Amino acid sequence: TQRLSYEAGRFLCQNKLISLPEALLAGVIYGLHTFGLCSVSWLHRSLFALLFKGKSGGVIEEAADRFLAASLPALFREAVVQEVKARQRHGAIVGLFSSSPDFLVRRVAQAVGAQEWFATQYQLDSKGQFSRIGRIVSGKEKADYVRQMGLQFLVAMSDSFLDVPLLLEADEAIVVCPDRRLARLARLKGWRRIE
Repeated sequence: TQRLSYEAGRFLCQNKLISLPEALLAGVIYGLHTFGLCSVSWLHRSLFALLFKGKSGGVIEEAADRFLAASLPALFREAVVQEVKARQRHGAIVGLFSSSPDFLVRRVAQAVGAQEWFATQYQLDSKGQFSRIGRIVSGKEKADYVRQMGLQFLVAMSDSFLDVPLLLEADEAIVVCPDRRLARLARLKGWRRIE
C-alpha cells in the first residue's frame, strides 16, 4: 500500500487539492522515511499537518472515490490478486492492514472483498474537517491486531521491512516486491516471494 498512498498524493496534486510545493515537501518527507531516517509516526504526523489538517473530509473522501475508480486495477499485481482470490475460495478471512490513511484503506478493502481492515485513522472535527490523527498503524500494531483476532491460521503479505512484526506473527509469510531489507530477511527465513 506504499504505492497506494504515493499515487493518491499524485492524484490530489493533479486535482489541485494539494499544491505543488506541498506535494514536493511531502515527497521529501516520504524520502526520509524510505531511507529509514524517520519513523512511521513522524511520517504521518508530518504529512497530516502538511496535507490534510483543516481540509474538508468530504472533499478528500470524494477525491479518494474518484482516484480509486480510475486507478485501483492498476495498483494491484495480478499474482497477488490471484493469491487472495484462491485463499478466499478456500474460506480464508482476508484482511487489509495498512499504515496508509483509513479513507483509502477502507475503500480498497471493500473493493477487494476484504472482511477486515485496519489502518491509520485521520479524524474529523464537528465541521467535517481533518483535525487530528486517531491512531497510527505500524508493523507492531498490525501484529497486535491480528493476534487479538485469534485466527487459527494467518497468512501475511507485505512489501515493507516495517511489517516484519506482522510477518513474524504469521503462520505463512509472503513478501511482495519487497524492499531490500525485507528481501534479505525473506531469503534468510525462507519466505515465499511474489514479484
